[in-house]
Amino acid sequence: SYGGYATMAGLTKTPELYKCGINYVGVVDLPMLYRQWTEEYNIAGLRGGRQNWALVALGSPREDRQRFRDTSPINSIRDIQAPLFVIHGRLDYNVEIEQYQALVRQLRKHDKEFETMTERHQGHVFLPKAPVSSYTSGSRRFLPKTCSAGFSRPGTRAPNKLGPT
Repeated sequence: SYGGYATMAGLTKTPELYKCGINYVGVVDLPMLYRQWTEEYNIAGLRGGRQNWALVALGSPREDRQRFRDTSPINSIRDIQAPLFVIHGRLDYNVEIEQYQALVRQLRKHDKEFETMTERHQGHVFLPKAPVSSYTSGSRRFLPKTCSAGFSRPGTRAPNKLGPT
């Protein structure tokens, strides 16, 4: 979730530094996450822990509206310059599938290069069975075709600079 968010923040805020990105169950829309974590738990009668954590970790979308907007990668998809691989479990209750769906809509709207993989019977952490191998094989297919230019071969020195080569 945070790793996927960090990938998306990097791709949208400093796109010149990235050759590609992999978003694994990442948050892209902070107001949506806040709603999912507070409203749904209130409906279920579980008000408290998760809602308090959301307020501490994220702040209040009413009081911090501009920060929520500025730090939600979904609002800057147009700035992405690198190919993206988006992976999500359909049973994810930490970062719900709506985050993935919103991201894919924006990627299409802005005509971005991306691939997706969803696992129907997986949640936030893919269980160690066949889906992990599909996640691994998907990543192994994606990385060489999108990120390999400029990488050094094993046994050689990597370029001594950050960002695209």
